[in-house]
Amino acid sequence: MENEIKTVPTVLHTSVHYYGSGSTGMNTYPDQYMLAILQNGNIQSLSGHLYSGITTMYELLNHKEKKESFYILAVDNLMKKNDFLQLSIQLDQQLITEEEFEKELEENESKYLIKMDNNCNKVDFEIALDILPKLNRTFTADEVSELFAIPLENIHCYLDGEVKIENS
Repeated sequence: MENEIKTVPTVLHTSVHYYGSGSTGMNTYPDQYMLAILQNGNIQSLSGHLYSGITTMYELLNHKEKKESFYILAVDNLMKKNDFLQLSIQLDQQLITEEEFEKELEENESKYLIKMDNNCNKVDFEIALDILPKLNRTFTADEVSELFAIPLENIHCYLDGEVKIENS
């Protein structure tokens, strides 16, 4: 077949870091992976950070797909926020009436409304958090909630009151 995809289901490289020792024992944290894929005679590779709970190649590929969907979701939600801001400016500058503003929001709800994902789990949250340092700024819990459509109460639950959302 011309478009046949062959995968090499092997982690070609892992980097393991050891933390702690003594009476508490030693924990290992494999943190990197690389996967090679042969497609139409070309080798492509995926590499990245391993997360807790990822134990199979399927989960690894699913993780990459989920991360990409979070990037798309963040851009989409920023555009919704921008569209709402533009509409609000039109209202503020009296270019549209309050009734026109309300009508636009009702008729085009999907253009302005960020729908929260109540099915987001802790692994999804960790994937979303992995994106934040690449944006080179500090985020509030509210901003993370809006970007990735994660309910604010879930964020507080996942953070457990101990971790701050900030760029490291």
